[in-house]
Amino acid sequence: MNAPWRPAEGPELPPDEAAASSLAAQRSFCLRPGMGRGWAQMHEFGNGLVLGRLQCQLAQGVRQRFDCGSDSLRLMLMLQGGQCVADGRGGVFEARAGDVIVRNGHPGELRTELAACVPLASVALDAPRRLVAALQAEGLPLAHLGPAGGCTLLRPCDSVASQWLAAGRRLLALGRAPGLLARLELESLALGLLHKLLAADGAAPAPAAARAPRHWQRAVDEALHILHAEWSEPLTIARLARRAGINECYLKEMFRQRTGQTIAAYLRALRMGHALRLLESGQATLQQAAHACGYSRADKFSQAFRRVHGVMPSQVSRQAAASALAA
Repeated sequence: MNAPWRPAEGPELPPDEAAASSLAAQRSFCLRPGMGRGWAQMHEFGNGLVLGRLQCQLAQGVRQRFDCGSDSLRLMLMLQGGQCVADGRGGVFEARAGDVIVRNGHPGELRTELAACVPLASVALDAPRRLVAALQAEGLPLAHLGPAGGCTLLRPCDSVASQWLAAGRRLLALGRAPGLLARLELESLALGLLHKLLAADGAAPAPAAARAPRHWQRAVDEALHILHAEWSEPLTIARLARRAGINECYLKEMFRQRTGQTIAAYLRALRMGHALRLLESGQATLQQAAHACGYSRADKFSQAFRRVHGVMPSQVSRQAAASALAA
């Protein structure tokens, strides 16, 4: 588990109990001080299946960036709250209760965002690649899980979602310290949920749109309009996202797809474009241009100007003054 989690205190699964069941390992985690309240557990079964259970409420939003080195098939069922996921191929997903985030093999770097002060609960199943290959060899259709090496969001119809949620909640209800009998039930329920997600219980949930839908495009349009109209104002990405009516994680990803730049780089280029025109026209000194572009310090302004234009603003000012004298 990544931050904000840390290993929980207390004994893990005793070896004699592990030998008495097919459960090979059990690890518990708790949130770091100041990060909120909640718990998480990982259960590894003798057949290679790994079950993750999580229930928490974060005191502050958490953004994580990680590279998935595992080749397993991971199916994460959201039971409560939501999670924003962006992959390296431009896909952005916002999973809500009843959705399943599918990581089919190794998709490369993923970025996730969890909101603060929102109850979160999920269960995740990691199936070894050998099991997936065996199912495919038997002819089980797994196209709904997306391509190998990809990340997909499954959003089933309401009736199927209710079945998945009921199965996931039973897994979570077994609590943080399950006894041996409860751990055997954990394995049984995990296998049952895996069956439902792989076979989709006769339904065919379609992957939710991985590319930007129309309302996201409109939100990016609005963000661009704000940037062009208020380039000299103190703008933050969080405030821009609120005004555009879009999740901050989505805005950053969709903006980069649209413009090829981050929001900060785009805003800097806008400001430095205006600064160049002011200096070339001779209408402003370096300090006045810096102030007009929202910079209180001339050295920071000069660094940003050079980063965009490749020359120092003082050079532009001198050239403008020389041209004015020559005229």
